[in-house]
Amino acid sequence: MLSTDTNKLNLPLREVFKIRIFIFIQYTMSLNLRFCIVTALLINISTISAQNKIYKFQCTYKLDYQPDSTDRASKRSENMFLFLNENSSLFKSENLNKNDSVDLIPFGSGDLNSILNYLQSIKTNFKYTITMDSSYELIYTDYIDREVYEYRESNNSIKWEISGDSATINGYHCQKATTVYGARKWTAWFTPDIAISDGPYKFNGLPGLIIKIYDSQGYYTFTMTSLLNIPEKLFTGQYKVIKIDKAKFYYALSYFINNQYEMMAMRGIRVTSGEDAIRNRLEERRKKNNNPIEIVPAPKK
Repeated sequence: MLSTDTNKLNLPLREVFKIRIFIFIQYTMSLNLRFCIVTALLINISTISAQNKIYKFQCTYKLDYQPDSTDRASKRSENMFLFLNENSSLFKSENLNKNDSVDLIPFGSGDLNSILNYLQSIKTNFKYTITMDSSYELIYTDYIDREVYEYRESNNSIKWEISGDSATINGYHCQKATTVYGARKWTAWFTPDIAISDGPYKFNGLPGLIIKIYDSQGYYTFTMTSLLNIPEKLFTGQYKVIKIDKAKFYYALSYFINNQYEMMAMRGIRVTSGEDAIRNRLEERRKKNNNPIEIVPAPKK
């Protein structure tokens, strides 16, 4: 059994906000004060530093991935969004986009179970966002434990070899290109018919939009399933970030993954019973998530 509170956990503001809203919902529902829920929501939103940005295009990619390299049965899928305008792009998971949109939570139902079921349905294994702009810089933002980290790299660092091979994929005439990135060999199929030099994850720089891309071992495959020409106003929250270089970020991430129990203790989470079971569960989770999309060398000392 765990004993803690949101202040001791020191969670990201978005997560603390949700937890407090849930507690408040339970209390107000017992008193039949639904109006207070909306009031509290508006008050708490004012504490979140945020901006709205409009993108003209929305590409949806289906990501098929294998988190455990030793188990083909571990394959999963999740939808990812690529938002585009004239000079910038934003890549994130569909569920993270819903997670960031507080107005999508079904408060109007007045049903706590509906709210909790909705939030359960939008869980994501990909909490990162990737933005690119006209400065030719890629900005990667992700969580490690309770902190938000950011690193930057050039968005033209991927070197492509374009071949004469062609194919039709999802109705688009595509051309083949290959590259090595993140210690993996990738094959991309892009369409010159859509003059957008972008694609899923960090892949960009081809003379056309990437329709499909996959690594040589079949661990990660992105396939575009739709392209919408409808303006989309997004909540693109601004959080206090820790700026770090790429190698140090992945070193910190690896350290956290391998020391989660100790990190829990540092956050003030007390284990009153079942310590061995918790340790075993964390270790089992670590072993089953051994296959990141990028393999990044440890930073030089």
